[in-house]
Amino acid sequence: MQRMSWILSILLALSAGFADASPPPQSRIAIVGGRVVTMAGTIHSPGTVLIDDDRIVAVGGVELAVPGRYRRVQAAGAWVIPGLIDAGTRLGLVEVDLEDATTHQDDHTDLFSPHLRVTDAINPDSELIPVGRLTGVTTVLVSPTENNLFSGEAAVIDLLGEDVVDMTIRSPAMLCLNLGLDPIFRGRSRSKFATRMGLIAEIRQLFHQAEAFDRKYVKHQKELLEYEERIEKASEEESAREDEGQEESSESDDGEGEASEGDSRKGDLKDKDEKDPGEEEPEPPEELDRDLKMEALRRALAGEIKVLVRAHRQDDIRAAIRLADEFDLDIVINHGTEAWRVASLLAEKNIPVIVGPINTQPDTWETLGARYDNAELLKRAGVDIAIQSSEAHNVRNLPYMAGLAAAHGLPPDEALEAITIGAARILGIEDDYGSLEPGKVANIAITEGDPLQPRSRLRALYIRGQEVPLVSKQTELYEKFKDRTAESR
Repeated sequence: MQRMSWILSILLALSAGFADASPPPQSRIAIVGGRVVTMAGTIHSPGTVLIDDDRIVAVGGVELAVPGRYRRVQAAGAWVIPGLIDAGTRLGLVEVDLEDATTHQDDHTDLFSPHLRVTDAINPDSELIPVGRLTGVTTVLVSPTENNLFSGEAAVIDLLGEDVVDMTIRSPAMLCLNLGLDPIFRGRSRSKFATRMGLIAEIRQLFHQAEAFDRKYVKHQKELLEYEERIEKASEEESAREDEGQEESSESDDGEGEASEGDSRKGDLKDKDEKDPGEEEPEPPEELDRDLKMEALRRALAGEIKVLVRAHRQDDIRAAIRLADEFDLDIVINHGTEAWRVASLLAEKNIPVIVGPINTQPDTWETLGARYDNAELLKRAGVDIAIQSSEAHNVRNLPYMAGLAAAHGLPPDEALEAITIGAARILGIEDDYGSLEPGKVANIAITEGDPLQPRSRLRALYIRGQEVPLVSKQTELYEKFKDRTAESR
């Protein structure tokens, strides 16, 4: 008996060994040995990040043991950081600038287009998406161009997915309102307005129209709710009457005989044919005519969506703040080239700024106040900032924009924050993105060297826990032609 027990224990041990020898599941990954910069207040060097499926399950230093059945990814000598977030791009809306068939970033047919949604135009197979990922960018805000007064609703997407629905994190994310010369020039060409005064007056008029629409919308929702309550009450009363009738019929059957049954049937017929005086069927409210433009503005007025305001000059920024105060809007300043001039006001009003591109030059009438330390001056004043590339073709330059800000006074950790957790906060996705913490989406970049420096190199990239091939049309062309010069000699 003891011999049989001993043999059974050996067999169980061998079977467990064989099970442990099988390859770990692809969804379980342990990134080990790197300098883990969590962007949540801690740095582990060396550190470990555990991924299960599309989420981070644990982050720690040497004290964090790697459980069995996790595939190890060696990151020794590298930085491990959250996937970078570009808070201003046209990615997926344009492929070739000079080919109209491939550009869907600007609907120039209507100055007032708040109801447009970029998710209806993003191309998930754009060749520019793999290019943008090559420096560690995993998540972007996509918005239309800035020529219309209201240009549409932006969306936040991850740079991986079979289709736009799969890629989308938040849509609509922001309503895009544009101040300054670009919409003025277009308004002038349409004989709508020709000055900043005219542009702001038009915006104010549109918001007042949206307020009137909102009053109708709120009234209709109230009437609809009251109608549904009346229907529910009538249904409950009808059920109660039916239950009462069944009880009376049962009592009658027990002791009254045929005459009683006849009287009961007559009473039932009377109940069906006659209604109590004043009892009427509830009437549904009239349908509210749909107005997609006003509905988009109504969401902004109700605080359901932030308003991204394109403004370079300080007078445009001040005008945006006045509109926000007048209509109780939750605004974010886009570009803010002269935001440094009104930094204290922005901090007082708790209005964030998506700065950039950092290398904006003083080469137009609107950007004469451009300076490379804009981000640093805003941050020092207490303004929440994010940094953008404002690109489609060169989203990959995002970390270098942050590096340029760091070279002009912004502390490097705050520069990295502006393209990770800081950007996530402004975009409203900080619960799932922007830092390496348990429970968050596993968007992770592994870089050889400081990620803000041009000489750094991306070693590996994970989006939603999936390792992304570090290839693009450009790398394919490089591999194809790199030896041609040597062959021709």
